[in-house]
Amino acid sequence: AMPAGLAARTDRTLVLYNLLHQFRTMEGIPYYSSTHHRIRTLFTTSHLVKAPADRTALGDPRYSAIEAAHALFLEQDDTTFGKNLYLVTMKGHEGGAIQLTMSNVDRVWWGIVPVLGADALKLTMVIQASADGKFLYFYGNVGISASKVLGMEEQVRTSFYNRVIALYNWF
Repeated sequence: AMPAGLAARTDRTLVLYNLLHQFRTMEGIPYYSSTHHRIRTLFTTSHLVKAPADRTALGDPRYSAIEAAHALFLEQDDTTFGKNLYLVTMKGHEGGAIQLTMSNVDRVWWGIVPVLGADALKLTMVIQASADGKFLYFYGNVGISASKVLGMEEQVRTSFYNRVIALYNWF
């Protein structure tokens, strides 16, 4: 169900759009670690940066209108995979759906083991308010092309599923 205060707003899609851009609020979100078998912090830091070559931290943007599409670079320090850079593509669709897609810019490592090649992770979240504003629909999907880690395939799959659940809870 949509929070009552948001359901009553005529600009609720723009509010949702701006909420999806609050990347700094991802810092400290909890998730269930299938590796450690307990709740852990997913990201210790999360912020936009200017570009892959210029990792100067930026604040979260605020928009006065929904853009058809734009791209941003997001740097996150993950408690399992370390500091990584993601290309974030944001799209506003007709009918009020908002799509956020994240893909890793560089290779992702788990300690000394390369787990994901560049652009091997595609995480997509789509949110949309129902026409009457009473419900908020959320769709999350993650696709990965992971290196074979003998005996760890199911754990990797479960780990990324748990991350989508954490992002749902964050939103």
